[in-house]
Amino acid sequence: MTDTITVWITKYALTMGIYKVQGEVDEKYPDMLIVSGKVRDIYHNGHWHRTPEMAIAKAQKMRNAKIKSLRKMLDKLEAMTFEVYPDV
Repeated sequence: MTDTITVWITKYALTMGIYKVQGEVDEKYPDMLIVSGKVRDIYHNGHWHRTPEMAIAKAQKMRNAKIKSLRKMLDKLEAMTFEVYPDV
């Protein structure tokens, strides 16, 4: 392992927010961050960021994608029609 670094986690940004942790970048897999504590967590590239600004930018992208998805779902629900079919 390498030295411990401070990073910002965005994996759960839309439910828990962005949080700061201490972890180590895996030497064999530099896209992976290992956070040791009560439970050992592993975060893949894209879920952890070296600056809070990068984390905020990622969270905003995640939020925008979720809003787009929800709007699409809302449009689909609003377009739904219902019928009662006679007994078969």
